[in-house]
Amino acid sequence: MEWLNAIQLWREEIIGRLIGRMAKTKGPEQDDSDFMPAYTCRNNRIESNRQLQRLLKSVSDDEKGIRRKYRGQHLFVHAGDWSRWNAEKGKQDSEAVDRMESAANAITAEIRAAKKKKPKKSSRLLPGLLTAVEKEIP
Repeated sequence: MEWLNAIQLWREEIIGRLIGRMAKTKGPEQDDSDFMPAYTCRNNRIESNRQLQRLLKSVSDDEKGIRRKYRGQHLFVHAGDWSRWNAEKGKQDSEAVDRMESAANAITAEIRAAKKKKPKKSSRLLPGLLTAVEKEIP
């Protein structure tokens, strides 16, 4: 029984050393849990892998842009950076819609004012034929 306890203590010591070693090598800046696979980044703005690659080329690879990592052939992007970029684009889209709405209202008002100024046409559909019928033909 003592040798089972010794083996258990030895296992716990080995596991403790491994966990300690892993904790020392992986700091918060190397934490991979913040990264998500790039294929999950598709939405109504980014529909293909090619669009995503173009986007990632256009923005920087630091905290101001979208951080990314490769594990073998697989691309991972930082989830917080991705959601921040989406929020910024959504805000820009909503502001553009608000600007378009006010411009559309102004144009609609101009068109309605122009329609009110136009004189109305005759209510007769075929004025030439009706006048010929009304006249007496000799």
